[in-house]
Amino acid sequence: MTRSLIIAITTLFLLTPAFAAEPAKSNGHLFYGIKGGFMKPAGSGNDSAGNIGAVMGQSFARYLSWEAELNLTVFDGEVGTRDWDINTLGGYAVFRSEGDINVKAKAGLVYWDDTFDDDIDLSLGIGMGFKMGKSGMLDVEFTQINSDVDYISVGYIFNY
Repeated sequence: MTRSLIIAITTLFLLTPAFAAEPAKSNGHLFYGIKGGFMKPAGSGNDSAGNIGAVMGQSFARYLSWEAELNLTVFDGEVGTRDWDINTLGGYAVFRSEGDINVKAKAGLVYWDDTFDDDIDLSLGIGMGFKMGKSGMLDVEFTQINSDVDYISVGYIFNY
């Protein structure tokens, strides 16, 4: 799974300049947002936990920005017969193509703390952004938090 995600992200880095449809964003533009979704633990019998989060970031080059995000469990999932929750704090380098519909890829480090353990891991994500008005972006993302947890989320970025 991780290998496929890395190949997909690399491919997007190479192909997305062709999608550019508008001028470059100005450097140093600060943005923030909210997101929510499901953290899915590995295993077919395990149930996802519901999480909400906050995102903050800043562009620093034409296609690049940094993002920090905090995600907290709002309803527990289940692993085996036990309730399960997970909270995360991550920092990412983000590539985003330009245009009203764009491709997003991110890589970074995430601290995660779940019912059974906590650690810091490499985290990778891929998604799409949909421009909403003059200063908003709807993001749909798939993020691999660690080798056992995937996060599927939808978020809204303000002042983008």
